[in-house]
Formats: sequence, structure tokens, C-alpha cells
Amino acid sequence: MRVLSSRRRVRGGWLAGVVIWVLASGVAAAAGNRPACPDTAALIARVRALCSPDFKGRGNGTPEALAAAESVTAWFAAAGLEAAGDAGGWHQDFALKGSEMEGLAARNVCGRLPGRGRLTGRWLVVGAHYDHLGAAAGGLPDAYHPGADDNASGVAVLCELAHMLRGEGAADPRPARGVVFVAFAGEEIGLQGSRWFVEHLPMARDSVDAMINLDSVGRLREGRLYVAGVGSAEALRELVEGAGVANDLRLEISRGGWDAGDHVSFLNARMPALFLMTGPHAQYHTRADDWRLVSSEGLARVARLARDLVASLRTHEGSLVYTDVEGPPPARPRVGAPSAEDRRAWFGIMPDFVESAEGVRVAGVLPDSPAAQAGLAPGDVIVAFDGRGVGNLQDYTLALRARAPGDEVVVELQRGAQLLRLTVVLAARAEKRP
Repeated sequence: MRVLSSRRRVRGGWLAGVVIWVLASGVAAAAGNRPACPDTAALIARVRALCSPDFKGRGNGTPEALAAAESVTAWFAAAGLEAAGDAGGWHQDFALKGSEMEGLAARNVCGRLPGRGRLTGRWLVVGAHYDHLGAAAGGLPDAYHPGADDNASGVAVLCELAHMLRGEGAADPRPARGVVFVAFAGEEIGLQGSRWFVEHLPMARDSVDAMINLDSVGRLREGRLYVAGVGSAEALRELVEGAGVANDLRLEISRGGWDAGDHVSFLNARMPALFLMTGPHAQYHTRADDWRLVSSEGLARVARLARDLVASLRTHEGSLVYTDVEGPPPARPRVGAPSAEDRRAWFGIMPDFVESAEGVRVAGVLPDSPAAQAGLAPGDVIVAFDGRGVGNLQDYTLALRARAPGDEVVVELQRGAQLLRLTVVLAARAEKRP
């Protein structure tokens, strides 16, 4: 394992401003001046900082990723959290796995807010991954994937949530679970950071009652927020719906947790977990996922809902026992970067994540993808894929996984009153990143 010092600094004018802002935030928090409502300026400042050229897309196994972890550590400390990593520190250091990343250093950042009363010793985990795709192909010095929505947005909300909960706790005498805040590494290469965390928990395994994953929450449109995984514990749907009503958000709720994101590591360990996101867009995993496209007001609205949801989970007196959701469990992710031996079929749509018994609605189509070349369009509803009926997103996912790059498949879809049959030639999943 090649370990890089946590004291290593990445030079750049932008980071100097970030350091000043972090210190100012810490002084305000210590003085008790932190407002109970989200700080929209602080939210967008964190997104912008993580998207800075100094971090070059936060690619796993790079010095820039560890430098980003150092910034998150400072933000956690400024929020007043206690260190919750290994040996009393802020970090969980581990070695990456898979192909050219084997043995390179990675780091989770962990902070905690203790519980109180008879729920002391029970824990919630709130997480967001800070890693992204790193440098772009071609080797140009300024060519990198900013990863603003995916997932600087989630980290920004994670840190703001820590500020808000830390400031509000003293005024609430009710018993409450503790909260561990985790910024994960390794999500983009097989959920390695969250898997490491679950396998090396800083608390007893049976004391973890639920997890909330904040991933791609920066593009709130028409007040629409997707929340998946409410079926993983009986109490979750009611608590989620209550937070949605209180914050006037249009929640699109699904029972399953789907098979992408750090919440899957917890579901595989039979821990209840929720997945929050603001929905797909054409800039996903491209160099165009820029901080300027992130809505600061949208981040604040998500942060308010997350605060209310975590607060209700913390004080919930009933049990939060894992419940199996119908259908196959979430897939264990492939570890490591793509290789010639491990190429999955790519179709190129951005599905609407709402559960339905009538098919999968296409929310967007990626440019130059197999779906785009075949003529699919936003608003189409896929009802069959390669001869298999598609009633929901899980059906679509399983049908796509059964095929390989280069396969020709027939997709049946509903477009308004028309039922269309389009022939699609699938490509390699590794080819989707510019």
C-alpha cells in the first residue's frame, strides 16, 4: 500500500480562499452563531471547491483525492463533529483493489455527533462519496471531470447537515441516536470505501439502525427528489413522507434501493438504507458536470429535508429492523477500473427512477449512445427489452445485464399513443465516458 501523508497540500489560489472560508465557518460555529437554516453560500462554496482544478476530478488513488479528503476533514471539524476514524483520528485509510489501482491509498473521512438519553449507543450513518473520475482522456493538464453533481453536491449537503444538527441538538431534550457522517472514497470503482466502512465499523455492527446516502443531489427541478430504499425498514416510508410534506418537496419514492451507490454496501449487510438523488441529466459522468449547473437553493432544500429526516430517525422510538425488499438483492459491484475482460453492455438512457408497473420511462438520452443512435427520446416508456417484458427499473436492469457489448436487441416502447419497436446495437459500458 502506497500511503500519502494527510499533511500534503495541493497548491492553488482557490484553496487559499477555501481555507479562509473554513476557518471563518469554524469560528462562527464555535461562537454559536450558526443559523438553523442551511447556508446557501457555504453549500455552493463547497461544491465549487471540490470542483477546483486543484483537485483534478478527485480520481481514486491520486494525491488530489487525498487532498480533497483533507478539505472534507477541515469541514467536519469546523462543523463541531468528533473524530470517528481509526485510532481516534478522522480517517479510515485502506488500499484500493483492482487492475492498475491495486494497492494505491484511499481514505474515508469520518466524524460523529453523539447520541443522548436512552438511545445513546444507537447510530445512524449519513454518507456521501467525494471521489470522482479524475483526469479526462488525452492527458491535457486542465482536462478533468469536475463531478459537481456527482458528488460534490452530496458532500456539500453532508457537511451542512453536520452544522445544522450540531447547532440544534442542545435545544432538544429527547433521547436521540448518534450520527456518524462519512465521506467515502472509492465509490466510482466498486463502492470500495463504503464496503470498507461496513467491514470496519467504528461502532458495534448491531448498533447501526439506518443509513442515508446523499448522491447527486445538486439538480433539484420542480421540487422533485428521488428517495429509494423505503422498503428496507417498515418505519422509513412514513418518516420520509413526513419530511417531504414539511419541506414542500415532490418526493418520488421507491421501495427498492437499486444497485448503484454506497447505500448498496449497507443493504448487502442487511442494514436499512435510503438513497437520495435529484435525478438524471445529460452531464452525468462527463466534463460538463460543472458547479455552475448546481442549484444553491436546491441544495438548501435538500439539506432541510435531510435535516428533518435525520432528526426524525434519531428520535424514532420504534425499531428500525432490516426488511427484505421483493426481488433479487442489490448486486455486489465490480471492483476496480474497467478492463477488456470485464466490459458490461451500455444502452445510454437516463431512466426515471420512479417505480411503475407499466414500464420504465426515459428521463434522458445520452448523446452518441446506442439509445440515441436508435432514436429513443425523453418521455418514451420502455415496455420490453430483448423480448423480455419490462414492468419496472429492476426488469430493465436485469435484461440489460444479460446482454453483452455488440449485441443487437429489439426494444419495444410506448411513445404517446404509438407502440414502437427499435433495434439497438449495445456498446461497451466503459465507452460512455468522454
